[in-house]
Amino acid sequence: MGAGKTFEMIAAAMESKDHLIGTAAQAVTAFKEKGREKMNKVLQKGISGVQSVLSGCREKMVDVLTSYEKTANQIDSIGDEFK
Repeated sequence: MGAGKTFEMIAAAMESKDHLIGTAAQAVTAFKEKGREKMNKVLQKGISGVQSVLSGCREKMVDVLTSYEKTANQIDSIGDEFK
């Protein structure tokens, strides 16, 4: 369970990185062609798109952490039975 979610988070992080690079390129073009105000709008739109992706990653990380904690507790219980 944890490994699949970890790979999903890695893919989302890579997608976010690519999105931010694209946003930066668009912002530079917007600044050159239309000025600071247009650049700021491009940046705000690009960043808001990444925020939702990162929020989803956070939820997945919490799920993975919970899964690992449950597994650790099960291992502790098994260890206690052998004592």
